[in-house]
Amino acid sequence: MRCLRSQRHVLQAILCPTMILHGLLFSPSAQAGEVEESLRNRIEDLRSGGNLQIEGVSIAATKFLMGFYEKRGFAPAWTDSRNVNALLGVLAHIGQEGLDPEDYLLSILRQYTTRGDGIRSLSPRQRADMDILLTESLIRLDYHLRFGKTNPEALDANWNFTQRLSDRDPIEVVEGILASASLDRFLRDEIPQLPFYERLKTALARYRAIAASGGWRAIPKDGTLLTAA
Repeated sequence: MRCLRSQRHVLQAILCPTMILHGLLFSPSAQAGEVEESLRNRIEDLRSGGNLQIEGVSIAATKFLMGFYEKRGFAPAWTDSRNVNALLGVLAHIGQEGLDPEDYLLSILRQYTTRGDGIRSLSPRQRADMDILLTESLIRLDYHLRFGKTNPEALDANWNFTQRLSDRDPIEVVEGILASASLDRFLRDEIPQLPFYERLKTALARYRAIAASGGWRAIPKDGTLLTAA
């Protein structure tokens, strides 16, 4: 019995720091008010100046971010580590969809989550900035998954398909997703499932494999592409 108690204490000693870290990582703390104040200041800068840069990133979803954080009373949105991990996980593999993960700030977001002692080592200003960048990343990614990165009218002036969002308020949609910790499922559902899209992904993977193996064999200087019949 003494041996079992001793083993239990060893397990607790191993597991408890991990559990505490998980609990504190995104839990409300004594700094919560300072984080909210930093978020308020950032959004006020955005509203007064019309633009905002964080870590060299120009914030694009200005209107959404202003409404989103004002509606929240400037409380941070990314308080559940599952949502952060889900977004970073999707971004890590978004290249398979023909998108560049750096367009969605993957490296910058990873720096926030891995620097020093993790999230706990961030200042209130850094926590606020990370929250804004996570939201910016999510909005950029969702928009590109829905509509693509290219303006079709720039390619064809006769383009007549409209870009339609659902009738729901986008702020309420994002709030609901973050509250339910279903971000991973939401983003994966946004990826097109059409057969022709899957064929494009297969072709992209094939061409990337060719490039990774050195590319196509070079044609000799005096060689020809076609031979006479």
